[in-house]
Order: sequence, then C-alpha cells, then structure tokens
Amino acid sequence: MGVLLPIGKPEFHQLPPPGNDDVARVATLVAKRVESLMKRRGLGPEDDPDGADGLSRDHPGLAAIYSASVRSRIASGPNAGSRVATLGDQIDGDSLDSLQSPRCATVSGFSIHANERLRVQAR
Repeated sequence: MGVLLPIGKPEFHQLPPPGNDDVARVATLVAKRVESLMKRRGLGPEDDPDGADGLSRDHPGLAAIYSASVRSRIASGPNAGSRVATLGDQIDGDSLDSLQSPRCATVSGFSIHANERLRVQAR
C-alpha cells in the first residue's frame, strides 16, 4: 500500500504476506457484497431475469451468444452447448474450486489469488 508523501511520490513498505484465512475472508466479503449489490439492483436469483436483463429481452440471440462465450460453449449449430476447443494452458472453469494453492480462495464463483507480490528494486 502506498503512502503519499508531501512531494507526491509514493513510498512502499514491505508487509508480511496474507494468510490463507485472510484471503478466504476477503473472498467471502467480496462474494457477499457483490451478491447484495446484485439483489439491490434487481438482479438476484429470485428476480425476473427478463425484467432486469434488457439485453435478453431486447436481443435474445445476442444474449445467448454472450452467455455461451462466457461459459466457453459453442453457441449455435450442430455442436451447440459443447465446450470450445482451445490450445495452450487450460483451466476447467467447472473445477476452479478444486485448485489448491497458497493464498488463493474461491467463494460463490469469486476467486482471490494473493500469492504474488511486488518486488522492491534497489535504488
């Protein structure tokens, strides 16, 4: 975290890394706050999706394509609903909860990865 000095230059101080419990608390807090915000805006699971989602109401085809894209699924044609084939690093979105690494937590689909740090350069 930077501290603004009178001359306007940030000064960084090294802190100990967060613990796994700290990261889990942040993930839980983020999930609860976003879910609360979504409910206040009428986008909760019990709300009418057609009333809250103008894109689905006004452009259902485009909304379906967006939805398929976010889920890495084929949107139309004979392979509709199948996973999109990709090359390179692959992370199965359905198994993100099973990833185990230090200072990482997933709560209700929100993931926090805090296992990286900024390195201080010598002056």
